Amino acid sequence: MIQYCQRVTVKDFITKAETSTRNKKGKREYLNDLKTKDMMDKLNDYFESMVEIPRIKVGERQTLETLINEEALKLYQPGTYMCPDILLDIISYTFQPISDMASVNAPYPNFNLSMVSSVTASGYWTGGLLGHTEFSNFSSGIYTVAGGDEWGQLILLHFVVI
Repeated sequence: MIQYCQRVTVKDFITKAETSTRNKKGKREYLNDLKTKDMMDKLNDYFESMVEIPRIKVGERQTLETLINEEALKLYQPGTYMCPDILLDIISYTFQPISDMASVNAPYPNFNLSMVSSVTASGYWTGGLLGHTEFSNFSSGIYTVAGGDEWGQLILLHFVVI
């Protein structure tokens, strides 16, 4: 990856104007589509040759693409959930360095909050919002949990159900 990045030049980037939430405008630089595809193909080839990721449902191995597109299991019963009214007015979060603490910026007095969340699950839900839903316990096997954030950080966790 480092060798690939050392060969990237200024002309491999494009600038895009973006509008974020709250109508804030800015510009970002991205690799152009051709270079992005080339880099992702090379990265995928590397991972396929160096990393074996057990599949959840079919076959012995999976690629990064199949990992991303694998069927997601619903850990919460499908339905409509309401957020507390206090969340409606939050403008932004300012994270403290190397910490899970953030300052919540809102029209009312700001406050600090630990940005930690945990989930305990023994199974998953099938069905949809309008139809019948059913809970199933995890069957024996290897599962992968993928989590991401607003900044494109990704973490993978594998766990085994016996």
